[in-house]
Amino acid sequence: MSGDQTTKKKSSLLVRILIVLFGLGVVGVLVLVGAAIVMIPAMTRMKNKSIATEARLTLMQMESAITVNYISNCAFPAPIPEQGAVPSGDAKAPLATPEVEQRWRDLNISLNNSQRFVYSLNKKDDRTYILRARRDFEEGGPVHTAEITLNGDPDGCDVDASEVVVTNELQ
Repeated sequence: MSGDQTTKKKSSLLVRILIVLFGLGVVGVLVLVGAAIVMIPAMTRMKNKSIATEARLTLMQMESAITVNYISNCAFPAPIPEQGAVPSGDAKAPLATPEVEQRWRDLNISLNNSQRFVYSLNKKDDRTYILRARRDFEEGGPVHTAEITLNGDPDGCDVDASEVVVTNELQ
């Protein structure tokens, strides 16, 4: 075998190896893109569920604090408005005004600047208040709302609280 034939066989083998590696690379990239297309929406849903769970837990802590306050004073505190516009997308909730922040603090509830929901305590009637958390997961879409209804019994200085009720979940 002459030197030219050996060189041609080696270069032919190298070209074949490069073609196989390139083919595997393209397939690999396509597999990764396909996995990303499937995984990104699933991961977004999981992130949103964890954010919604955070709001439920915060509402339950608020409900406990308001119940303790009601048992001590035999009355609900004054209504507390939302601290600003409902956040959407990846935005955080706006910081509460000093007055709103103080009203929550008076109930031993501290809202920090990493809140993802806006919270409020709304008076429905003399015996019923609504504790509410709101967020817009999809900008311009329906607002995800979680609520606990608090019914006060002024005779027994006790509160009956509902379970957390969610509307427009993760929307």
